[in-house]
Amino acid sequence: MDSPFLLVSAGMIVAVVVASFLLPGWIRRRTQRSGERSERTAAEAHTAAALDELAKTLSIDAPLATARELVEQVIVQHPRMFTVLGDDHFGIRFVHADDAVARLAPAAGGALLSVTRSREHLGAPKGAGFWTELLAHVSTAASSRGIRTSEGPAVRFERHPADPSLWVGAGSGRIPPAEDEV
Repeated sequence: MDSPFLLVSAGMIVAVVVASFLLPGWIRRRTQRSGERSERTAAEAHTAAALDELAKTLSIDAPLATARELVEQVIVQHPRMFTVLGDDHFGIRFVHADDAVARLAPAAGGALLSVTRSREHLGAPKGAGFWTELLAHVSTAASSRGIRTSEGPAVRFERHPADPSLWVGAGSGRIPPAEDEV
């Protein structure tokens, strides 16, 4: 009668010992996979939100020269956020002066201000917050001069094939060189 009881007890002890060796590794792997999944989901949501902000454009109902003067006036007032890069390109600063690059281009009835590229830092494209501020400042400055502005067509972004940390506007044309490439 003691024999089956001892056999079951020994089997349970062996099962507990084996489980104590296997269970921590299994729990660690499951937790790590779950964390990676959550991190990936959060990064994708953050990237999508940043790209949605960067996709906004501003249509300025004024000749290109007037629009350029207006945008440069706003940029000069905020040198820690923006930089004039020349050739109707403007830098939006995160780490470097050209982490995101906006372009003023001729459009039907005036000019169009849009982001042409954004560098990815810390897992997401940067410049969305300052870009929103730039659009607001330019709109305010334009309305003070009696110039109408409106939201322009959205830009669609894709990763640059040669540099996956660079997001470029699809069909944005020539990509200006980075500040350190000049």
